[in-house]
Amino acid sequence: VVKGIAKDDDGLFKISADYWESSAAMHPSSKWWRPFLAPALVVMLILNGVYFFTYGQTVLGTTLNMVTTIGISILFTSDKQELHPSEFEPSKGTNMTGVAVKETIRARYIVNAAGCQSDEIAKMVGDDSFIIKPRMGEYILLHKDEGHKTRHILFPAPHPFLGKGVLVQKTLWGNLILGP
Repeated sequence: VVKGIAKDDDGLFKISADYWESSAAMHPSSKWWRPFLAPALVVMLILNGVYFFTYGQTVLGTTLNMVTTIGISILFTSDKQELHPSEFEPSKGTNMTGVAVKETIRARYIVNAAGCQSDEIAKMVGDDSFIIKPRMGEYILLHKDEGHKTRHILFPAPHPFLGKGVLVQKTLWGNLILGP
């Protein structure tokens, strides 16, 4: 979850974010196995290569790939993240315990792909030029016999309060689709 965006003196964006992980998904706190992980991964990579070359892609080969990938991600995961015990309430009455990881990311560019919250992210960098008004809608797919009723895509002018209106479009298969 992005908590804030600021600009550094050197022109880079400084993004403050929180990441929450369930207690059940956390790695064991004991790190006695960590020195053995790198040699075990080398053996797994060799076994994986030999097995794939001999038998091709199978369920066992896919399992070896997954175990190797998980091992590599554990090997390169930083232990220096700030972990804070926390509770998360995704819906009223549902409490989950876990840890919150706070991190700061520095970037030269930001791609705003936040969907319905993209206006909130834009406001964090000072762009107040748009507001997202999410709307739910349904599409209606008519029979192939109805496709001849239009030869163009029809986009109505959006209404300021009721939303964007109904789109009318012919599909590739000759149906007529209306919505949302």
